[in-house]
Amino acid sequence: MSEKHGHSVAKLIFKSNDKILYFAEKEGNNIIGFDEKMLSKALSAAREQSNLARSEDFQEIASTTGKYADAHLFINFRTLPGLLISGTKSHQGNLIEGMSSFAGWSALDIKAINDKLIANGFTIADTASFLHQFNKKTGAYYIENLLPGSTVAALSYAYGDGIPFYQAVTKSKQAKIIDLKLQLKKNFFTNLDGHVTLFIDVTKPTTIANHTFAVFGSDDIQHTMQGLKQMARQLSEEKIIITKNNRDFIRIKSDEFMPVLFGKAFINLKKPWFTDFQNHLYAGNSWQELASIIEKLEQNNNLTESNAFQSLKPGISNEANVMFF
Repeated sequence: MSEKHGHSVAKLIFKSNDKILYFAEKEGNNIIGFDEKMLSKALSAAREQSNLARSEDFQEIASTTGKYADAHLFINFRTLPGLLISGTKSHQGNLIEGMSSFAGWSALDIKAINDKLIANGFTIADTASFLHQFNKKTGAYYIENLLPGSTVAALSYAYGDGIPFYQAVTKSKQAKIIDLKLQLKKNFFTNLDGHVTLFIDVTKPTTIANHTFAVFGSDDIQHTMQGLKQMARQLSEEKIIITKNNRDFIRIKSDEFMPVLFGKAFINLKKPWFTDFQNHLYAGNSWQELASIIEKLEQNNNLTESNAFQSLKPGISNEANVMFF
């Protein structure tokens, strides 16, 4: 037992691994953690009334929580990567760091019913965040016919339409450099319909990069493919277009193209290959893997065959701006 900022701090020592769990009590609330310094900071903040509850951003997100939830989960996207990255593999660090610009605060009401956890919440999109670009209702978007049945995770979002998104994205210095060389407005964004889905179809962490894909909706897939060919030739003349089974695969030889334009969640798509299928544009790191995805879809091996997706489908809104599966 020790004293920190006028409060007694107890500790529990686990002999099996020498870890220490610290306990303190403040106004009826238990503060528990493995880091004594962090616990001390929490007690100090409470004493000096500089705690989280005084933050305007937190007050706004806290006001959205429900009264009858079993628990509340609050997420600060700006600081979340620092918490997660220490316990992850180094090659996943860039992907996790990308979460910091996704949004501001998020609050989830959690309720346990039988063998399920139901999470319902609200996320603040501050002006510096990725979500701030979503300012338009986009209508229904059905992904079950677009993704293979082997999909293990998917992030689908609707950003309104191509040109306003292009105008927002190209405010950054990196995007301006890419735009100057590739003429993104004419060659890429003009014919996109405002929907993109990032998906992974493998469970082994070591092979995630080669099994990460993206699919874009297009209002005119032929012009979209022609624009990609123009951009590909601006970057390289060597092995940029491969034709297999009457299908073109086009390579954009740029590591920055996807993460700069669509966020760091797309950082695994480096020098991506593109092809088309049913008025949609598909992207992946390997044209062979991309061809395998298209083959699955041609055989109707899609999410309509996934029991996991079908069980969740009744709870998914087709008019949502962002959906994670």
